[in-house]
Amino acid sequence: MNPKVQRLFAAAILLGLVLSPAAHADFEKGKAAALRGDYTLAFKEWSESAAQGDLGSQTQLGGLYEKGRGVEQDAAHAAALYRKAADRGYAPAQNNLGSLYARGLGVPRDEAQAFEWYTKAAAQGHAIGQFNVGAALHLGQGVTRNDAKAFEWLHKSADQDYAAAQYTVGVLYLHGEGVTRDAAQAAAWYRKAADQDYARAQAGLALLYRTGNGVARDDASSRTWYRKAAELGNAEAQYAVGRMYEVGAGVAEDDARALMWFQKSADQGYAAAQCALGVVYQKGYGVAADKVQAYLWVSLASAQGDMCKDKLKPLEESMSGEELRRAKAAVKEHPPAVRDTDD
Repeated sequence: MNPKVQRLFAAAILLGLVLSPAAHADFEKGKAAALRGDYTLAFKEWSESAAQGDLGSQTQLGGLYEKGRGVEQDAAHAAALYRKAADRGYAPAQNNLGSLYARGLGVPRDEAQAFEWYTKAAAQGHAIGQFNVGAALHLGQGVTRNDAKAFEWLHKSADQDYAAAQYTVGVLYLHGEGVTRDAAQAAAWYRKAADQDYARAQAGLALLYRTGNGVARDDASSRTWYRKAAELGNAEAQYAVGRMYEVGAGVAEDDARALMWFQKSADQGYAAAQCALGVVYQKGYGVAADKVQAYLWVSLASAQGDMCKDKLKPLEESMSGEELRRAKAAVKEHPPAVRDTDD
């Protein structure tokens, strides 16, 4: 055997990168089970191969503990498993451990530690690690803000077809942060991410088509991309599709469909949709008029800014004491909004 190859092989064994046939089989069985949604079996298989020192299995097992899939959720144990693999140089584990530090899950929140682990993963070419380094540099989280360096790392990640990075590179081009402003480049990067079904990029591309920014204005393309993003759960796009049905933009007017899309967006906390939904209930468009529901949605929108505040007082003045009491109770009891997608 070539001495150089022999040294590399010996180093791989020392790091635990060469799997025994049994460990490799357990890892693959766990992977297949997880893809089927059978996390209990995945936990069993990965536990066995992780105990043999397999870095991939340790990392995947940490993911099950982090998310509580196939086992009771335990972020501290997830961190311990990630650290085992991360300390031996496994890039996915390094990135995942950084993510726990960034969020304070299973470990004390420490953005500097998060950045350190992200950097270790990124230096090995790990696309998500590169994205996280770029994002931290752009936001100044755990490191001094540096948009130029942020752009470099995000571009590295985007070049590996990581959709979130492609979208973010587009955002930086659109706003001229870390790079010369170029709306055409923004549209091109949005398109790369949009073609991978990244909903935020689809919604962003729709807006560019609607305004003719970086691309020729094209209302039909705008509607197409808004609908794609809406169907993936993007709140901004759901509101836009609701508006399409409300005014008959490229589709037949349909108050019931407008209501449906406004509701989906409003349930995710999108203020413009909450305000629109309040008006729908106040006027009775596509649904029976309901001042209590109108007050609920107008109030929730108003709490996020000024866009709907002018509607709140007139609505209150039109309500009976009992209606207002029930409406305020509904606001108090309303559950927190949960976003459905990569928003």
